[in-house]
Amino acid sequence: MNLKEARKQSSQNKRWLRQRKMTFLQITNELIQDSPRFYEAPEFRVIRKNPEVSGFISDFYKWNAYALPLMNSHSFPYMNLQEMLAKKSLPYLGEIIVDLGSGGGQFCSKLLEVGGSGVIKKIFAVDIDWQSLALVPGNLKNAGFINGRVALVQSSTMSCLPIYDAIADCVLSSLGGLTYAGWWFNEKGELLFRGKEALLESLKDIYRILKPGGYVALSSPCPNPNWNAVLKESLWHFLSHGQFLKLYYVLRTGFKAKKLSTFMRQVEAMGCAHYLSVEEWSEIFSKVGFDIVEYSSGEYYSKQGVIMIAQKKGVVT
Repeated sequence: MNLKEARKQSSQNKRWLRQRKMTFLQITNELIQDSPRFYEAPEFRVIRKNPEVSGFISDFYKWNAYALPLMNSHSFPYMNLQEMLAKKSLPYLGEIIVDLGSGGGQFCSKLLEVGGSGVIKKIFAVDIDWQSLALVPGNLKNAGFINGRVALVQSSTMSCLPIYDAIADCVLSSLGGLTYAGWWFNEKGELLFRGKEALLESLKDIYRILKPGGYVALSSPCPNPNWNAVLKESLWHFLSHGQFLKLYYVLRTGFKAKKLSTFMRQVEAMGCAHYLSVEEWSEIFSKVGFDIVEYSSGEYYSKQGVIMIAQKKGVVT
């Protein structure tokens, strides 16, 4: 590389860093908090205009607005899988974590409740929905994340994350994020890959932002998930535990939530939703350069959930 090319590369690197400079909100006990600043990734501004992706995002917005609150409070299979991923991730966390598909911060709150509050100092909350991100600080505060810091990042697993290299101790994806990494765009908004090739690129990017020896942890449905079984298990759980108000709420709203979830099956048919087996997840993690640490399958989420934890090679000793 000659001097002119080196200067051009240096200028591009500086511009890349400037574009990814984000503000962290410190959560305190003050009654009136500072207004959090959202960070929208430059790539996301472009790729969300793609007709295929904009349709996917529109469906997700509707699902987030109606179905997600139900899932977080009245879907026993969903809550159980979330709690299991949190507990299994606990030994691998570290001070800096990235939550892909964070929603309103419910999974991070669960991490804090099961023991992460003594470990986690800084959180990158990443989601396509800024309205969900707006709920993150309040939920983290309620979970006891006092004096911790959080960055609210509107971005996705469909392009390069606006996060510096080798900065995160752990990247987490709870029934989202990686599961729907079905497209991959460059910074110009050009679609380069879809399907499993897009997932591979997303995992390469996660590998980039992890410290040597860092971890990635995810939960996802098994292949061909039965959404009816998830709804039935919720109903049976509340009935058998005498929680009749919750049972009534699920009966009244659960079928509408199930209807809003049909787009997930459509995205799967397009090859852009990854409901993979343990063997398939293990294969794609290994291609990127991860070592599988632990996994489980068929124990949660109506016996059709997968939990995977993998480690970036190059452990610091």
